[in-house]
Amino acid sequence: MAGKFAVEMNADGRPGVRASGLCGNLGARRDTGQPGFGGMGGNVLAERFRANAGFSAMIDEAADRLQSELVDSGVAADILSAWETTLLDQAGHLLDAETVRSEAAAIASALGIG
Repeated sequence: MAGKFAVEMNADGRPGVRASGLCGNLGARRDTGQPGFGGMGGNVLAERFRANAGFSAMIDEAADRLQSELVDSGVAADILSAWETTLLDQAGHLLDAETVRSEAAAIASALGIG
């Protein structure tokens, strides 16, 4: 399943971005309704914003915009590739190359770009 970005309020009240279908911030996952981040519980503030039709629409619009600007445009793939190359070229003595490649592939898969 390709990930989709969602903008939600973090526990500290600041806006955050997470990918639905993945363990993201502390808010509940919209696709399953289950808590994100390994079951630490829902985010009351995020749930309150979601309960308000106006705020919920703004969140959905922002998520769609971010999906378009970052994932669909190829920007996320370019950034991921640049980080993978940087890690392999400049931190190869600290990191196992196969780990870097497999982690980059996992991120790409989660974003639906791999």
